[in-house]
Amino acid sequence: MDWLTDPQIWASFLTLTALEIVLGIDNLISSRSYRPGSHLPSRRPRAG
Repeated sequence: MDWLTDPQIWASFLTLTALEIVLGIDNLISSRSYRPGSHLPSRRPRAG
């Protein structure tokens, strides 16, 4: 249980948590802008 008092472990944990939050927010923003059907039908590229 020495790892509970190790400052490096806590710094790593907080860094990982901050990165997960930032990347999660970025993922939400990105998924909004690339959502299928968000473009008007006339603006969608045609296949072929």
